[in-house]
Amino acid sequence: MVEMTTEVELVDHVVAERQALIEQWAERHGVDAARRLAEAQDLADAVAAEITPDNTLDTYNKSWRVRSRFCTATDLPELEGNRGSLVAFVTWMLREGQHNGRGYAPVLPVPTWRPRSSVCASAGSTSAVTSRARPARRSRA
Repeated sequence: MVEMTTEVELVDHVVAERQALIEQWAERHGVDAARRLAEAQDLADAVAAEITPDNTLDTYNKSWRVRSRFCTATDLPELEGNRGSLVAFVTWMLREGQHNGRGYAPVLPVPTWRPRSSVCASAGSTSAVTSRARPARRSRA
């Protein structure tokens, strides 16, 4: 079972990431420029905090709790992501993301991923692309 990341660990991670970025700026542009860039980042953070409604922060917190449940259920790390983990997260949310085990969009069928070769073999075709028949147009009378 994967341990959930605590808020303190997230803050420590952000602080370490910020420090590494400042050091990188200092190497590239000098200490004074790195200080000014850090101050500009602080200003951006302060502006964002001032204009972000409280319910947005509440929604972010709720969304993070859902992501944490997903990571626990799938043994994926919370602070890593790629295309595959994003698609897996969205699929999980649609199928079973709510606390009661139901998906957030249970009325919509979510396709099951299959390797392209199995799609071709099951369709009896060498092409993974299939065409859909268009419905016949009704004539206006």
